[in-house]
Amino acid sequence: MYKQMNPRELRIGNLFRDRQSGDIIEVVELNENTITFDAGKCLESGWQAEPIALTEKLLPKLGFIWCTGRHGEYYMHEQQELFRVWRHSEGSFGIGRKDLESKDREFNTHWMTLNCKYVHQLQNLFYDITELELYVKEVKNG
Repeated sequence: MYKQMNPRELRIGNLFRDRQSGDIIEVVELNENTITFDAGKCLESGWQAEPIALTEKLLPKLGFIWCTGRHGEYYMHEQQELFRVWRHSEGSFGIGRKDLESKDREFNTHWMTLNCKYVHQLQNLFYDITELELYVKEVKNG
């Protein structure tokens, strides 16, 4: 099913899929009226962008490692170990960050969202929480 993507959700570095070609496209520049994509890519007939569904298969390509801890199973970012992702419900992931100030080192749920469904949402949340870009190790079209 086609889901139209709101261009206002995008920031530089975000990935989305062109509905016509199926190509994965990276945003390289934004201004008030224009979105510029990576070299050689263009949308064939207007705004046909759709979000890329966040899946457990994609998480390792985004730098996440599968972990099992005393509170269950989750993905931890390989360079930002305080940033965690876990399956919340079908088609949705929970996002969290461990609180460094916590004496008992328990998981801090103040940074949690229960509705992260797309790669660009995870990229945006990762940046908002860590102030670092979430780079994709491997991007394949199709």
